[in-house]
Amino acid sequence: MKKIALAAILFAAAGSAAMAANFWVVQDTASKKCAIVAQAQKPSIAGTTVIGEAHATRTEAQSSLNRTLRCGGTE
Repeated sequence: MKKIALAAILFAAAGSAAMAANFWVVQDTASKKCAIVAQAQKPSIAGTTVIGEAHATRTEAQSSLNRTLRCGGTE
């Protein structure tokens, strides 16, 4: 179930990336896994927590995800 929910988030993010203005780091509250979501406004996906602020590019969001302690990073 957790894998399906995370897969749905990732699929939705990939499908809307071309139209999105911002990239957000989100964490699944049950599995504690992090993902990047592409949405114009701050996501409000049930079962997830937004970590930090919006990023202009996917690269910036990935860098933030890699640094975030909650996502297994070092900060």
